[in-house]
Order: sequence, then structure tokens, then C-alpha cells
Amino acid sequence: MTKIHNDQELLAAIRQDILNLEAYYVEPHDVSVKLDQNENTYGIPDLIRNQFREALNELSPERYPDLLTIKIQEAIGEISRWLPAGILIGNGSNDLLLLLVLTIVGQGKSVVHPNPSFPMYSYATRLTGGFPVGVELDENLEYDIDAFLSAIKKRDPSLVFICSPNNPTGCTLDPDELRSIASASTGVVVIDEAYWEFSGRNARQLLDSHRNVVLLRTFSKAMAMAGLRIGYLMADPLLRDEFAKAQLPYTVNQVSRAAVLAASNNYGLVLEMARVIAAERDRMFSALQTFPMLRVYPSAANFILIQVSSGAKTVFDGLIRKGILVRDFSAHPLLPQMLRISVGRPEENNDVLEALGELLGDP
Repeated sequence: MTKIHNDQELLAAIRQDILNLEAYYVEPHDVSVKLDQNENTYGIPDLIRNQFREALNELSPERYPDLLTIKIQEAIGEISRWLPAGILIGNGSNDLLLLLVLTIVGQGKSVVHPNPSFPMYSYATRLTGGFPVGVELDENLEYDIDAFLSAIKKRDPSLVFICSPNNPTGCTLDPDELRSIASASTGVVVIDEAYWEFSGRNARQLLDSHRNVVLLRTFSKAMAMAGLRIGYLMADPLLRDEFAKAQLPYTVNQVSRAAVLAASNNYGLVLEMARVIAAERDRMFSALQTFPMLRVYPSAANFILIQVSSGAKTVFDGLIRKGILVRDFSAHPLLPQMLRISVGRPEENNDVLEALGELLGDP
């Protein structure tokens, strides 16, 4: 019997492209104000929370969830105005993102995505042996639609990712721009709308005219259910059924399903909370603009990207010392000296502004 004697022999069975990847990691910090992951710190509205708790009493955890998700699809179809047969739920939108790549992308196939943007587009592509093609945003960190269309024409990608509003920049594409990308693509176009409720604008109507469009959404942001891991996609029912073939059974547990129904039955409360957060975002944007050392980028999401002329790492560390955690993007080659601040509750945002005043000098 052959024994494995060293690390190289132990890892010999692992694909080289996987060995070359770096695992996704977010460094934890013990802080009192956590605004680094675009979570909804307002929490679940009381009416939804109470209905969710009542539903938990009816669950049978010893049983597997139903393989069919008709009730969930109908509930999401009601709030999204799309065919229940075209809806697929998953264990967070990340689960569905990977599912899309597994279904569509093969060895050597191209995937076009914005850069900078959500790193999972490139990461999932590499997991499947595909080739990610990042299209850089312009100098104002807005979408360069001509560059996107050029990349699609040149690469003829099997999959295109659009994040609107984009993470971490907060920029969006208007309906005509999205339509031009969908029309130019021979492959599938996925529009990631994780933050759409904060912008008040979505691409739902594109589903009626472009069968190659898929909308990807989540309960983690506006719904305030990041810890329950619920995502869903909306697509032509024919595509949806093909995606479902690649999904392992029982992906979404009973608890998360109960949360979907409670939130969907009271979706007006979710949208109202999103409007409150958007108003708070606008207040933060105006306040941050008063600091001479900051460049503040407009955002349609629940976060704001800032560039710190005096050094992002220094300010990031200073905020940590004051018990405030934001996201440091300064190591990204396209985001020099930049930090992303999630929009929290008013008292949390006031803490950020006060701390920045102490670190940068009052505006």
C-alpha cells in the first residue's frame, strides 16, 4: 500500500486551477458597530418576525423539506410579478450563482462581468474551469456600456453577469442599457439585483422580452435575513427547469422556507423599510461629502463607497479602535484608498460620522 509522505502527494488529486484559487475570507473583528457586509441592521419588522416565530412551532424538523417548492414559488411570484414556474429558490443567492455557472459554463468558456464588482462572479467561473473577463468601470466607477458591449462582441461569452446596483460601487444601469446588453448576448445574461429594493428600480420587464435574461435576488439585504441564507432567481420556465437539474435536493431548509412565506406575506413592510434605509443613505452621503479628505461615490444601494486621500488603512484602523467596522477595499488595484460603509441605523451612522470627524478633523 502506497503511503502519502508529503503535502505535494496529498494534494495531487486536487485540480491545479483550484489550488491556484484563494479562499474567500472576511477577517472578523470584535466591534460594537458592524457595517462591513451590507447587512440590514434595522432587522426584521416585528409583524414578520412574529409570523415567522409562529410558523416555527408548526415545523417538523425530523422530516426532510418537501422536494417541491410550489408554495414558496407562488409567494415569491406574487411579490415579484413573475411566473411561479420560472422561480427557483436556493441557499442564498451565492448558491444560485454557482448553480448558474455549473449549468452554463464549461472548460475554457468565457464569462463577462464588471470589475470591480462582487468577487464571486470570477471565483465561481474559475471553479468550473471557465475564463472570467472583467470589464472595468469608468473613471467615475460607473458602468462603461460601450466597453461591455465590445467585450460581449469580442468574447461571445456563454454567461454575462451584471450587478445593478453594483457592489461595492453602488452604480446602476438603466433599462435601455440592460436591454442593449441582453440583445447583444447570445448567451445567458444574469442581472444580480441583490440591492434593487434600495434603488426602487429593477429589470423585471426584461423577462417579458428577452428569454436569455435571469434575475438573481436575495432575502439577505432588504429582507434582513442574511443569516437564513435565502435567494431566488427568476427566469424563463424552460431555463429554470434546466438550472434545477443541477441543484442538489433539500437545499433550502424548513426554517428558511417559513421565513420566505412570512416576509412575502408582508412585503410592503420590507419595501417601506428599504425606503427608510435609502433616505438614511442619502443623509449619510450628504454628510460624508462635507469632509474635504473624502471623495464620496453616489450609491443606489445600502452602502456608500468613499476614497480617503489621507489613507484608507489609517482610517480603517482608527475606526476599529473606536469599535466601528467598515470594509477596506484599498488593496484592490482599481479601488485605491477606498472604504465601503454599509448604511446602518441612524445612531450607528452618527457614530461613524463622529469617528470620522475625530480621525479626519471636523468638516
